[in-house]
Amino acid sequence: MEYVPGCTLLDLPKSKIDTAEYHCGIWLGLYHNKVLHGSTKGLTFTDFTVNNIIINFEQQSVIALDPGWAWGQIRYMYRDLIRHILSILLTIVVRRKASFSTIFSFLRGYVSVLKVKLNLVHYFKGLFQELYLRGNYFAARSKTRLIFFLLLTIVLSPFYLIYVPGYLFIKGPH
Repeated sequence: MEYVPGCTLLDLPKSKIDTAEYHCGIWLGLYHNKVLHGSTKGLTFTDFTVNNIIINFEQQSVIALDPGWAWGQIRYMYRDLIRHILSILLTIVVRRKASFSTIFSFLRGYVSVLKVKLNLVHYFKGLFQELYLRGNYFAARSKTRLIFFLLLTIVLSPFYLIYVPGYLFIKGPH
């Protein structure tokens, strides 16, 4: 183990979250570019959540920790996006530290560097895989958590079914 200076996205003050998320989007977009162009192994980070991202404003760096158990799966970059967006949404609902503009800051950074053409079918496949995995995770914990997750999924479904893909496919690389 090694000490990593900085603080997690979850621990940042509310005033710095949008800027940090923009840079996280850039980091993830650059990571996906490198992987898709064959200069590094892996593809899906799988645990790109607000708990696993360290921001260091002094060194101007973003460090992603704990790539997750499924690191290296091919062609599931959308699961990285979905997992991170869902973690921001949970931060909005539970901790009230972020806002919906935070997600668009992240997406703006992501599409600003991404050189890969996005695929809508793969986006929805990644979305439903991630929701399925999250649902199973919460079902194994407690019925209350599962019900909360299902209600939250229903309430926020227009956001990740319409707004996020609309932003990605309108603003993203063509």
